[in-house]
Amino acid sequence: MKVEIYTDGSATTNNLPGGYAFVVLVDGVIVAEVSGHLNKATNNVAEITAAISGLEYVLNDPGLSVCSDITLVSDSQLVLRYSTGEYKCRKYHLVPLYCKLRQLHDKLKIKTRW
Repeated sequence: MKVEIYTDGSATTNNLPGGYAFVVLVDGVIVAEVSGHLNKATNNVAEITAAISGLEYVLNDPGLSVCSDITLVSDSQLVLRYSTGEYKCRKYHLVPLYCKLRQLHDKLKIKTRW
């Protein structure tokens, strides 16, 4: 079984709303489409939140979380490199999100794709 999690987030500045979404495919078939609203977010917060939300969805599904072929797909190099640990977090406000993303990456043993 192959699981792919496509994520995206968008925002302008920390003082304005943002949004995020993810789509989960299993063997090429959509099994979930989820979106959410953030009252205040930067673009990086929205992008990371999308990835975390998608990974949590997979983790909380007993049939998906045991899969050994899980790929996180994002247009954000920051998200992908935070996920793998290639980039270290230097932005104080992103540290909790960074830690959660790294934890999910390691727990699910995911691959990443840009």
